[in-house]
Amino acid sequence: MHLDSTSLVAGENQGRVTVTVDRTGSLLGVEHVYFGTHKLDSTPGIDYLNVGGLIRFQPGQRTATFTIPIIPHDWSGPAAHVAVYLYSSWPESLGHNNATLAIVHNAAPVARDALNPLELSPAPPAGNPLVGARFYAYRVGSPAARAMHRTRNPSYRAALRFIANQPWADRFGAWNGPDPSQAVFTYLRTAQVADPRAVPLMATYRLVANQCREGGRADSPAQVAAYHRFIDGLARGVGNFRAVLFLEMDSLITSGCLHPYGLSVRLAELRYAVSRLATVPHLAVYVDAGAGDANSWSSTARMLNQAGVRQAQGFLLNATHYDWTTSEIAYGQRIARALGGVHFVVNTGDNGQGPLVPPDRVHQGNEVLCNPPGRGLGPLATTNTGFKYVDAFAWTTNPGESGGACVPGAPPTGRYWPAYAAMLYRHANFNVTGPAMARLARVSRARPHR
Repeated sequence: MHLDSTSLVAGENQGRVTVTVDRTGSLLGVEHVYFGTHKLDSTPGIDYLNVGGLIRFQPGQRTATFTIPIIPHDWSGPAAHVAVYLYSSWPESLGHNNATLAIVHNAAPVARDALNPLELSPAPPAGNPLVGARFYAYRVGSPAARAMHRTRNPSYRAALRFIANQPWADRFGAWNGPDPSQAVFTYLRTAQVADPRAVPLMATYRLVANQCREGGRADSPAQVAAYHRFIDGLARGVGNFRAVLFLEMDSLITSGCLHPYGLSVRLAELRYAVSRLATVPHLAVYVDAGAGDANSWSSTARMLNQAGVRQAQGFLLNATHYDWTTSEIAYGQRIARALGGVHFVVNTGDNGQGPLVPPDRVHQGNEVLCNPPGRGLGPLATTNTGFKYVDAFAWTTNPGESGGACVPGAPPTGRYWPAYAAMLYRHANFNVTGPAMARLARVSRARPHR
């Protein structure tokens, strides 16, 4: 006996799929077989309902069926897959006893509203598509949340609980493989089910590789094509979910090491990404623009212009730096004016105490970037910033993530470090502050919010 098919397909709004089991041996006696389902890249209770049981074939009965309920959501994106199997048949042995069910997320296409891509209600005022959005906090699965459940240190737990309750930006990059669609879809699906009214934050870190160590070379045509496929997969994964994307952290801040041709290739890659992602119906895109203590505002404005930032919702500052919030606002406002009023977001995840300036800036850089001591959490996420052109403050970094094994006790790059998260919590300063406060352009109708 065996499954009638090894490959099954069902639209998510189909309600259920029927699976047929064929009896291939003698039909004279009574026979039985057990059946079941198991998730692959799907989630039971969200994509489908697990089933299992016993099928009894009566004498003369050649086929039997069972059904798998499919849960409708009206999503678009990559398919979710379920393993369907038979086991423990008697007295007949099993033939092919495994199949894969693909649940197709095939919601009808929707039009994009360029002024309100997140479908916020009420619609935001012109200029800031984020006003009214509440960002998603991954209180169960974020790195801080997972670390909180593992640690036995009570002071760490308090810090990690606080950080886990704040919105964060999940990152996607080369570690997701050549096609991130399934990883992106899974994250956004989880957010949609957990908190349907919240808007998830995402970031990509894919372009920056080894060019600087290899003399500033350009990406090869094969690498460019791979990046295009990555962006196409990202767009498929977002589908018709709402999300804010911070595009390509460090892609411009590291541009100084590139030869002119290498820079032109990188800007063309960003331009493709912006253009492709601008077709995703409910996605707001902010292109990473580095930080004010790295590149000049004029060179950053030129690169953003060449990267097609006007097709996006704006740009992001301070993603991988600790610069003062007010210094980044002042820097961003100069760029915004140069670009005709393009808006921006400032990362405030760990800049509450500003940057740690090294004693020798000529040889050591403008600030210590690898796990600097004495830093603190910065202003909490808000879309009511009170500053002209500033759409939001957001924790686009992951407070507590190690920058590398550069100081005693530090884990490798990207590993979550509870001790560092606890330090950031102890030194938190949620006020919008810094040396540039006096020269900032403000929005008259609002004041800065904590």
